[in-house]
Amino acid sequence: MASAGMGTQLSFTTVDVFTDTPYKGNPLAVVHIPKGTNITEEQKLKIAKEFNLSETVFLHESSGESVARQYDIFTKVAEIPFAGHPTIGTLCLIGGENQGNDSQRLRLQCKAGLVDARFDARTMIAEANIPHDFHIHGNPVKQDAIMKVQPELGKKMTAATRQRDHPIVSCVNGMNFMMAELSSVDAELAAVNRAAAELPNSDSLIDQGWARGFIGMYFFVVLDSSAQKTTRLRTRMIDYEIGEDPATGSAACALAMYLARRTAMPEQVHAYEIEQGVEMGRSSLIRVKVELDVKGNIKQISLSGSAVKVMEGKLMV
Repeated sequence: MASAGMGTQLSFTTVDVFTDTPYKGNPLAVVHIPKGTNITEEQKLKIAKEFNLSETVFLHESSGESVARQYDIFTKVAEIPFAGHPTIGTLCLIGGENQGNDSQRLRLQCKAGLVDARFDARTMIAEANIPHDFHIHGNPVKQDAIMKVQPELGKKMTAATRQRDHPIVSCVNGMNFMMAELSSVDAELAAVNRAAAELPNSDSLIDQGWARGFIGMYFFVVLDSSAQKTTRLRTRMIDYEIGEDPATGSAACALAMYLARRTAMPEQVHAYEIEQGVEMGRSSLIRVKVELDVKGNIKQISLSGSAVKVMEGKLMV
């Protein structure tokens, strides 16, 4: 396999994910890796930094219809095992390029595992059964820590919000999110600062045997909830390194699994519709379904959304 040296050209496409409107949703760059081309991790990280997006995907050319296509996900800082908006964006890009099939089965392989998905060419929506390793860590984030990293939010919090601790939840090993439930959109969620500092003593928040990896702060407000219908939420995801993210599928999956487990209603499918990115002017719509088994554990989780192509071009390696 040949290594890509300076002068090698690679094609790329950008898509806006969890939206059907260009310049809304969460932008994603997908770099196409032809057969026989080897891109090092160092080169991938440099390219991801150049795009300066929350994530960049490196999509390897198919080696056969029955073989899952490999995709590698990089932030501006490191490779990560899984992320939602790169997964949905990549699936929509592949599905949109396949002609003649209204419903397509697609398979991808990321570091976290196999992604089995369907793409509907009529609605342009991809739905993926995603790998998961759900875990609630033993050391929740205390209220005084939130006050330190989000002082303006602290001033707006109701008494009910101040009484809550905020658990750290993993959707897969290495992708961790603090789940901070707030009481209102206009007062509390609007007061969240997108330039927040790192959570104090963040290493101690992750249980032994679990990778520290990424730790984001996911703030959410439940708008309406019923056992008979979809639960609607508004969210914001903040990270001290990348700032605010317009749509975070992995955090949405972690939140949906956390809420489904909290209902204590086994052998049911729980549906969630999550709107994120509103405060950034990049409104995104994320849909998640969680199926619980007879013991109330996570049996299956699916993530769905759309994406729209925005740019195409070539880059030099």
